[in-house]
Amino acid sequence: MKALSRKLAKLLAVGVLATGVTLSIQAQAHAADYAVVVSAENTYTASEADMKNVVKRIYLKQQTNWPTGVEGEPFAREDGSAEQTAFNAAVLGMDAAAHSDYWIKLKQTEGSVAPRSVGASSILMRQIARKPGGFGVVAASEPLVDGVKVLFKFSN
Repeated sequence: MKALSRKLAKLLAVGVLATGVTLSIQAQAHAADYAVVVSAENTYTASEADMKNVVKRIYLKQQTNWPTGVEGEPFAREDGSAEQTAFNAAVLGMDAAAHSDYWIKLKQTEGSVAPRSVGASSILMRQIARKPGGFGVVAASEPLVDGVKVLFKFSN
């Protein structure tokens, strides 16, 4: 009976270790699920916190230019998409309802409209590549097209 108990204890220990390794691998795989991409011409660099703040301010039309002086041109993803939902939460600090309310209020008070929504990542990146101040969010695993680069990565 003791031999059986020891074998069972070893199997449990191996199972716990294997589960821990699996969870660790999954955590690493999800460490940076999304990326904010910009035109390759964009020369802005700063700490990640500062970059997120500038992206947020330009996206929400609280600031018009990048700190380098180039006019910012944000692109959105389709409402409800994984990319836009993650961007809203991690970068803007908003849920879908707050995001929608923000743009309704801004349109009523200032006449400003939300950034243009682009569905496909490849089309989004081609648009960004043509606009020196352009930026948007894609899945971090998405292959980049010529003319764009990653500004920063984030998780949901």
